Amino acid sequence: MKKQIVLILSGLILISLFAGCSQVIIYDDHLEGCKVEYVIYQELIVNQECYGECSNELQTMQRQGCEAYCQEDCDDCQGDCDECEEDCLEGCNAIKNSPYSSEYSCKGICTELSPKSIKLGQSIPVPPRCSSSGIATNLFSGFIECIDVRNCPSEGDCNPKESLGCTIPNNYTCQILYEQYYLRVYYSGSGTIYVNGVPFSTFMSSADNFGYYIDVYFYDHADGSYNSIAGIPSSITITANGSFDQDGFGITLERECCYECRQKSMPAAIIYPKVDIEGFSITGGSTIIKDGKVISAFNAVPGTQKTSIQIENRGFFTQKNAMVQFMGLPPGVAVDVTPKSQIIKAHNTADYEATFTVGPNVPSGTYKVTMLALSPNGTFDTIQIDLVIP
Repeated sequence: MKKQIVLILSGLILISLFAGCSQVIIYDDHLEGCKVEYVIYQELIVNQECYGECSNELQTMQRQGCEAYCQEDCDDCQGDCDECEEDCLEGCNAIKNSPYSSEYSCKGICTELSPKSIKLGQSIPVPPRCSSSGIATNLFSGFIECIDVRNCPSEGDCNPKESLGCTIPNNYTCQILYEQYYLRVYYSGSGTIYVNGVPFSTFMSSADNFGYYIDVYFYDHADGSYNSIAGIPSSITITANGSFDQDGFGITLERECCYECRQKSMPAAIIYPKVDIEGFSITGGSTIIKDGKVISAFNAVPGTQKTSIQIENRGFFTQKNAMVQFMGLPPGVAVDVTPKSQIIKAHNTADYEATFTVGPNVPSGTYKVTMLALSPNGTFDTIQIDLVIP
């Protein structure tokens, strides 16, 4: 069973990669963190047998409690039983304290993503590059794992505080440190595969449930790593020489963006001017926020839904980079706000459009979501709404 706990913990990270997984280290004077997400893939496939076994295991864990569960797990241990039980308790408590449901935990370990089928010689656009700078809460969205080392000694051992689903300060601005992309090319046959003209032999390939593959890594600069290419491309073209099935090629692409973030202190009068969230409504549908007050829940449906937002500047100063952001969205729910930022003159109102995309596998329920009006200098206004998934 201990192995199952390890798999479930891994699953929390895995399932989040599809929506964006961030790991942030909190220091005394700054943050460092990376966000990893898949940007090219075909679809997610859930193994139902695996899912059922995982659900039963989590139910047993909840019913027995971690101490009884782990004692039973380690009764037949071989070797250090104390270490076995300690590891089991740590993993069990992490799962129980996770802000993510057991359904998401199990989907994590029982989900596979299918490679996107491609044709040899076609040019495949690479999604937009990592943002070069921005507010920490914008860059580190989605699933977040925090490692707090602020109470660690300058030298010696450290047991940092780790948490899942933590909140990132919104008064930190970030600069990119580096970015890199991981390409996996699936194939059927043997020979030489060319990625943007660079040859890679299939001799040392690996295999998984979708077949044989090779991994290729794109870095900002050449570092001599195995199967690496210097520079981040704007497009990817796959060609091949050898005995290949021409229709047997597919790819997945994963992106990692890493940042350093520092607090930007401003006078309170500037950080908290009279800029408020005035309105939020579904296009052609119900109103969620009116005159700055929540009057109904946001009833979302699987698929795409457009909404409109109004931000009012009741202050005496022009706000040059007024933005809107949503925090606490469940995995599988994404939002795209346009425009990204606006100039709002004193005593004026600006309109934004927010397009919500709800994946088919988001569990039904009510989620507490925080809506923010903010700028690089700090937060203007926050309102919490109920997001209802039928």
